[in-house]
Amino acid sequence: MQPFKLILKEVDVIDSTNNALRKLDFDRIPNGYCIVAEYQNAGKGQRGKVWNTQPGQNLTFSFYLQNKNLPPSHQFKLLQSVSLAVKNTAQKLLGKEVRIKWPNDIMVGNKKLAGILIENFIQGGTLNSIVGIGINVNQKTFPRFSPAATSLFLESGENFNTKLVLSLFEHEFAKLYAKSGPDQLDLEKDYRNSLYSLAGMHDFETKEGEYLVAEVIGVDRFGRLILNVDGHPRAFLNGQISWLF
Repeated sequence: MQPFKLILKEVDVIDSTNNALRKLDFDRIPNGYCIVAEYQNAGKGQRGKVWNTQPGQNLTFSFYLQNKNLPPSHQFKLLQSVSLAVKNTAQKLLGKEVRIKWPNDIMVGNKKLAGILIENFIQGGTLNSIVGIGINVNQKTFPRFSPAATSLFLESGENFNTKLVLSLFEHEFAKLYAKSGPDQLDLEKDYRNSLYSLAGMHDFETKEGEYLVAEVIGVDRFGRLILNVDGHPRAFLNGQISWLF
C-alpha cells in the first residue's frame, strides 16, 4: 500500500466539503485529494443532520480515497481507522482520554468534539470513499446539542492552529490506514477498546420506539453495535438505534 498523503485545496466558504467532492470527476483527481473549508454553511452530518460551525474556528474537511487494498465487504475498517485517527489526534493534543461513540462521533467525557461522515460507493469493483470530518478546534460557544458539544479550546484553554491539527490527523491516519487490510486484527482491538461507554450501561431507543437500558459489548465486523440487553446480545446497524442523553 502506498503511503497516504493529503493533497489540499483550501476554500473560504462552501456549502459542504462532502458535496463539493462528490461533484468532481474521480477519474481526474488523485487519491487523497482534500477540500478544507474555513467555513461550511451547510455541513453534513449523519442522516441529514447539519454540522454548524463558526467561521475560521474549526477544522472542516473532506478527502477522496480509492481503497484498492480494502475489499468493499470490509469497508467498516475504513471508519475504524478514521475514527481512531481523529481520536488519537485529539488525545495527543489534549493529554486526556478521548472516546469513539459509535457510529461517527468523537467524545471527551459526555461531550462531542468531532464528527465523521463517510460516503462509500463502488466503482469498477473498487471501494471509493468520501471521508468528511469536522473537528471543533477553537470555538467557544455552541448551540444546544444532544449530546452537548465541546472543542479543543474548551477542553484545554489553548488556541490551536487548524493546519497543525490537520497535519497531525494526516500522520495518525496514514499509520492506521496502512493497517486496515482484511487480515489486520490490531485495528479492531484498538477500536473496541476506544469505544464510548464500553462495558457500561446506557440508555437507547430503537427505530421502532423501544426503550432499552443496555451494556455496550462492542462492534462486529459489519459495523453493527452489539449490546447486552437483559443478558442477550443484540446487534444494531447505524440508523436502527439512537443513544439517549
